Amino acid sequence: MIVSLIVGAVTLSAFITRQFRLKQPILEFSVFKYPVFTLTTVIGMIVFAVMISGATILPIYMQNMLGFSPVKSGLLLLPGAAVMGMMSPIAGRIFDKVGARWLALTGLLLTTVTTFMMAHLSVSTTFFYLSVLNAVRMFGVSMVMMPVTTAGLNQLQASHSPWYGNEQYHASDCRLDRYGDSIHSHGQHTAESG
Repeated sequence: MIVSLIVGAVTLSAFITRQFRLKQPILEFSVFKYPVFTLTTVIGMIVFAVMISGATILPIYMQNMLGFSPVKSGLLLLPGAAVMGMMSPIAGRIFDKVGARWLALTGLLLTTVTTFMMAHLSVSTTFFYLSVLNAVRMFGVSMVMMPVTTAGLNQLQASHSPWYGNEQYHASDCRLDRYGDSIHSHGQHTAESG
């Protein structure tokens, strides 16, 4: 496993170094020169990993340790998903008024506290406690994810807008052209053979 990590790190480093030397890189790594974008990307990655790990480990814990059925495990996660879905537009409105910093700090505090609380679960933990704990945790995650992502992209758009707008437009335009050509070729081939 250590060898795989070393090989992966060396390969990734070589890829990034090569991208800086190309006139038209596949991935524009120069955007990470902007500290706000880099910070928000790292925070977003960490919070996403925390969110996914909880959504993966919690059902396993509930089914193997507490004996819940898969349906009951899914129902336990439902309030957290609903809270996250409802909070995203609200967090967006709050972000417009106060910015990302206080939203993200509050969300990180909630997420951290509830994650540490999950470290103390036992076989006597109740369904209600787990459901509320997960919902509060997802509330914290929702307060971090959208504002942090928006703050990072706002930084990128302001400072790197020619790359951000034009490259995305051209990349999607090329994909649509290829899909259109593929569909046209398939239709033409079907018409000729049929």
